Amino acid sequence: MQFYRKLAELRKAAAMTWEDGYAPAGFTIEEWEYLAGGIFMTAVAVAVGVYVCTGMLSAKYDVKAYNKECASDDLPGAEAQAAEGEEKEGRAERISSAVCGVIMLVATAVFLLLGFLGNWWHPGWVCFVVGGILCGIVNIVAGAFSKD
Repeated sequence: MQFYRKLAELRKAAAMTWEDGYAPAGFTIEEWEYLAGGIFMTAVAVAVGVYVCTGMLSAKYDVKAYNKECASDDLPGAEAQAAEGEEKEGRAERISSAVCGVIMLVATAVFLLLGFLGNWWHPGWVCFVVGGILCGIVNIVAGAFSKD
């Protein structure tokens, strides 16, 4: 019962930490900030570990790469599937990747120019949103032309 009471008190204190100079009973302000920072950094470390682990395991679920590997191993039935549309998709992918790369580099340059020359860092993030939308448009158009 004591544990749950302490947990409820900690939850109330965490909800009130946005107030300047607040620390729950038994903590100094500095100790409370260190505890909150430690909890946050622990959560970040766990999240990074999960991302790294799933990134390493994602190759196991990449069906497209598996099919290409099977086609290069001369397994029966794989060559027909791999050859189908590979040239058209490859060209459209290369073009859209190159154009999207240019769009995002331009967006970064515009963001930095807005920030350094006009000190508009906050509204400058819109450049990346516009760049992402333009990349989506480029991918749709490139996909439409590759299916012809």
